Amino acid sequence: MKHSFRWIGRRVFQPWFCGFATWMALWSGLAQEQASARPSVNPLLLQVQQCIQQKLKQTNTAVTPEITTRCVFSVVMLNPDGTVRSDASDRMTALMRATGTALPKPQFQGEANVALQQLPSQSLFTLPVNIQGQTFSFILDSGASNSILDNQIAQQLGLKGQPIPSEMLAYLAVGQQFADQKMSLYRLPPLQVGRAQVSKLYGIGLSTKVLPFKTAGILGLDFLSRFDIILHPQRRTLQLVKASRPVASGLPLEGRMGVMTTPTYVNGKGPYRFLVDTGASATSLSERLVQRLSIPTQADRSLRVAGLGGQTQAKRARLDRFGLQTQQLTKLNVLVVNSPIFQTLGIEGIIGQDVLNRYVQHWRFGPLGPLGAPERGSLHLFPLPSSSVNRYIGSWIGRG
Repeated sequence: MKHSFRWIGRRVFQPWFCGFATWMALWSGLAQEQASARPSVNPLLLQVQQCIQQKLKQTNTAVTPEITTRCVFSVVMLNPDGTVRSDASDRMTALMRATGTALPKPQFQGEANVALQQLPSQSLFTLPVNIQGQTFSFILDSGASNSILDNQIAQQLGLKGQPIPSEMLAYLAVGQQFADQKMSLYRLPPLQVGRAQVSKLYGIGLSTKVLPFKTAGILGLDFLSRFDIILHPQRRTLQLVKASRPVASGLPLEGRMGVMTTPTYVNGKGPYRFLVDTGASATSLSERLVQRLSIPTQADRSLRVAGLGGQTQAKRARLDRFGLQTQQLTKLNVLVVNSPIFQTLGIEGIIGQDVLNRYVQHWRFGPLGPLGAPERGSLHLFPLPSSSVNRYIGSWIGRG
């Protein structure tokens, strides 16, 4: 059977990356706390310390970043049943305050006006990223909180990483194929797009097999949110200019775990919160929202959605109306996906490039929160002529 593939994520895979840099910064503070004979009086920190002590007894080793990461993840972010806590970000912030930990502040400068390349059979764009004098092709991805780099390239650049337990990505990935993958957290050298440069970033290293479309990496919001973003799908250009404040006249953006979400109306009902994702080919809905609104679906065994964790089955649906503030779309073909990303972020869907590529976009971001990610922003959408939309998007999502 010939399969039809849609890349929805990471494409549905990265919101937890904002926590990895936090965990690295926390490690030194927690290690010092463990070395102290004085027990912590902070209940949350005490639970993390007890988890670390238990794992040290089991492994008979000294405290390591990996052990600390596992304990922070399980104690701070998960409910007893293994689901992600709705207050995970607040608890992470509280733990940082308890240990006196502060994330390093990225340095940024310059502006850019670069050409984009559209991936074959997808609505995604790539752009050139310069690292240590070498240029690599990265996917442009507003749905990634942190940037991602091919592990092989990281080794060639002489970067040293800390291992990341693979089970963490089960909470944010499409597919379940991370068990045999090596993932690392890197302190990245300066990343440069045109003359826009950001330094002191953390990034995730993944294997070549996992990264999509033979790209070298993914450029996420840790880089992009330092600037205003002006994206013109028809001209295939990206401008990164001096940051300005979010504006009330734009589509309101709310930060959640390092990515941006917005209120959306489906078939005249809502608002429902959706992730705004230039790294997703197709717009997708959660199964629970589809059931709540009694939206008919069409099963298609040939349809697969792909992400960094592999592939999974999806269904098709058609929305009568899809509303983004003043922008209204009709007869929109979407995917229906069962993914942990919806529960992790508390969202009901993902707005992909099949919608975003209908507009020239101006993204603005507010101040960074304690976890190093923007907490709010705005997005202006300027409609392209219908002929341009048909040319660059077409009806590919409705095909088998």
